[in-house]
Amino acid sequence: MFGSSLVRAYSATGTKRFPRSFEELPCVPGGLPYLGSFMKLGANPHGWKQPMENLKILQEKYDPQGNGLLRMSSRLMNPKGDGRILAFFDPKDIEIAYKHEGKHPSRGGALAPLVKWRLSRPDIFGETKGVLMEEGEKWHQLRGLVQQDLMRPKSAMQHLDQIQGICQDFLEMLEREMSSSKDGKTVRGLLPHLFNFGFEGSAAIALDKRMGVFRENPHPEVMKQLREIEIVTEMSIDLMMGIPWYQISPFISPKYRKFVRHFDSFAYFAHIDEVKAQIKEKIDKDQLKKSDGISMLEKLILKNGLNSNVPFVMALDMILAGIDTTGASCAFILYHLATNPEKQDILRKELLQHDPHITESSLTKMRYLKACIKESARLTPIVAFHLRLIQEEFTVKGFHVPVDTLALWSSMLSGRNPKYVENPTAFKPERWLRGNETKVDPFVSLPFGHGPRMCVGKRFADIEMQLLTAKFFRSYGWEWIGQRPISTIWQFVNIPDQSLDFRLHQL
Repeated sequence: MFGSSLVRAYSATGTKRFPRSFEELPCVPGGLPYLGSFMKLGANPHGWKQPMENLKILQEKYDPQGNGLLRMSSRLMNPKGDGRILAFFDPKDIEIAYKHEGKHPSRGGALAPLVKWRLSRPDIFGETKGVLMEEGEKWHQLRGLVQQDLMRPKSAMQHLDQIQGICQDFLEMLEREMSSSKDGKTVRGLLPHLFNFGFEGSAAIALDKRMGVFRENPHPEVMKQLREIEIVTEMSIDLMMGIPWYQISPFISPKYRKFVRHFDSFAYFAHIDEVKAQIKEKIDKDQLKKSDGISMLEKLILKNGLNSNVPFVMALDMILAGIDTTGASCAFILYHLATNPEKQDILRKELLQHDPHITESSLTKMRYLKACIKESARLTPIVAFHLRLIQEEFTVKGFHVPVDTLALWSSMLSGRNPKYVENPTAFKPERWLRGNETKVDPFVSLPFGHGPRMCVGKRFADIEMQLLTAKFFRSYGWEWIGQRPISTIWQFVNIPDQSLDFRLHQL
């Protein structure tokens, strides 16, 4: 793997010139001024719907020796670093890049449309843009304020009963859907319901409030909020990857103005104000005391004060981030298990060893369940690319990587590469069980990222995925009835490229 790089590190006279410059890396040529060659990720044959597949094609063409590094350019994506972009494919190199992300890791400017919107709303985000959007020392301070309450395992475990109640409501909704089908067993178009699950679970965790999305007649205002986020998500890629006219003036970007209208509508989420009023009443009556039993919002208010906007921005972000991420993750888990009945049987055997009501103790013992979720994330990760703006120069495979280079990698490409994973297209949860972990490099699959900037909602997302998967497969045998295997399309997160259609068999 390293041979070709080492050979090229010597001149024709045999003089060592190591490390080599960044400009000597294999590169994707061409591209329009300002947009650069990075935009070829959105070109034919796959477009922005599958940029990971385009990146794979570009690597095969411009890095035929398989060094696992590919240089691109785009001042749009990396104005700070003169447009320098470096794609990593080897998990060992990805690990090296993470080690040089610096004290205050940055994802670069990919979320610029969302940052622009938040800066236009000082009434909500004047104190902070939120842990997802802040950079530098301000991000570091904010992360410190919220990390303990969000990242402790106990913080998620206290919501076990709450999430199981939501899972039960989901199952009852499935029964209604099946009863209306011709054979009494079929459920079609499940993805929107899984997004609803992400919304219901995130709101319950953040606000300690049920939204009731699985009722026969859910509240119209709640469903309107879900539709607002659906529209914003569908628009995000065009705004993130297109020419940012909105940075000059929102008035010359109708698409951005539409984006803002729908985001504003979601930000006026009435239930947050309602919960805030209830919490204020508790504080006034000296009824709010710190304990594991209070909501995430209440914990953050006790730490930051009722007049701080930090708790409410965090609650908004938890709900916003939990919809598509949890929903899409659950969608892929259901698909992989439904198309691998022998793995589904192994999982069900594990589940039946425990009481139907899941406790912290029993969940800890469900190792195959967690391995199934991890294997699904390897095959179909919901994050298209991980990004880091490199803050410390380093050398990788004999090449110099300067400060302010935008590094990117795709877990889908590393996770499906036979160089790094044995039989990579097979759904094999066993590869993650104790005793087998060393066979897979941990940097092959990073569904929540890595390091200080890894997802702060990881604990809660894990609990939601684990409980839904356990409840669903304990109750039914799942059979995939789609016409073809699922692939992914990029819509802010990776989602299934077709309707989720299943036949459920009562156990």
